[in-house]
Amino acid sequence: MLELQGHQAPILTLTFGPDGQQLVSGDSAGILWLWNLHTGQGEMVGAFQPLAIISLAISPEGHTLAIGQYHQITLWDLGDHTALSRLECEHHGTYNMLFLPDGKHILICSYLNATFDVYAVETGQKVNAIPGADLRVMAMACSTKGPWLVAGGGATRGGRLGVWDHQRGGLVRLCEQLLSIPVMERYGWPNYTIPIQAAHANTVLAVALSPDDRLLVSGGRDGYVHVWERCTGKLLHTFSGHKGAVVAAAFTLDGQRVLSASSDGVITLWEVALGRAVQSWDWKLGRLHSVRFAAHGMTAAAGAGNTVLLWDMDN
Repeated sequence: MLELQGHQAPILTLTFGPDGQQLVSGDSAGILWLWNLHTGQGEMVGAFQPLAIISLAISPEGHTLAIGQYHQITLWDLGDHTALSRLECEHHGTYNMLFLPDGKHILICSYLNATFDVYAVETGQKVNAIPGADLRVMAMACSTKGPWLVAGGGATRGGRLGVWDHQRGGLVRLCEQLLSIPVMERYGWPNYTIPIQAAHANTVLAVALSPDDRLLVSGGRDGYVHVWERCTGKLLHTFSGHKGAVVAAAFTLDGQRVLSASSDGVITLWEVALGRAVQSWDWKLGRLHSVRFAAHGMTAAAGAGNTVLLWDMDN
């Protein structure tokens, strides 16, 4: 495990570059750091006070960084460390964003508004709005080969997970199972449960697509990891064992295994075909924030207070 020091405020978000050799991190003071993972060296490349940096996304070619704050997104040139443009979002609370595969559009979704807004990177203008099916989005992933957008979050009851076609602009299907959730004891029914159709019993916090787009994985606040078939929405596997909320999930490059990370600091590797855990890592670090996996799936980074933690799980 490698510790990267530099931030003076709690780290709220981070993201890997497409080649896995760069890492960008942002903190609650609005400070942005860029890390070279080959050398372990970093530098502060931007200050965006007074607002905290709450989300980050890098374009597919690795040249443009989107920096999300409470009501605005700044597009930043990673080469010369200058601002390209600023997107004034219609809805506050911008928590999730990603570049579409063409690199020319960025998709933004606020937890407070169940709509996926698409902006043109060159002009900064909103060009489309995709209905979010009453989903309060907490996690998104996009296919690099097809038009598939996967998103998960909270709904009126339980955690919701869906697949959208971002080119046609519509919901394709929801991934659901029949669950029983307890009614809160304050209503006087301590042992009473109600049936719901949902992906998870609580909010979905992590989603990812397999490299061939055949499968998707979701992780929830309920501590479970589910593997689904994308084209049917059928639940294929349920992995249990995490003691905290599942805050990150990813497929390995061969699509045969899944990595998941929980808020208690444990990372687990699951074999999809066998439906079981292969290995777990627990560094006894306590609660982690903004856990991310590199594109190939075997390198993880997380914020622990003011420190960026980096793991190479191949070693």
